[in-house]
Amino acid sequence: MEQDPTWVFNILWTDEAHFSLHGDVNNHNCPIWATSNPRDYTQKPLHSPKVTAWCGFTGSFIIGLFSFETQCPVNG
Repeated sequence: MEQDPTWVFNILWTDEAHFSLHGDVNNHNCPIWATSNPRDYTQKPLHSPKVTAWCGFTGSFIIGLFSFETQCPVNG
């Protein structure tokens, strides 16, 4: 790091997000606080359709925004 102070510009940073087409929210990533009954539930499909968005960037450029529609199970 001391030899090349621009090393951080050579890293490709990436992230992806999964969006449910039914409007479901992942409670592990987005906790919902409410005063209603926490044991109340609604039925929903086990594998609802999702869209995945992916983006990457370095210190010099952005690698687009890509979206993928798939019926494959999503891990994560």
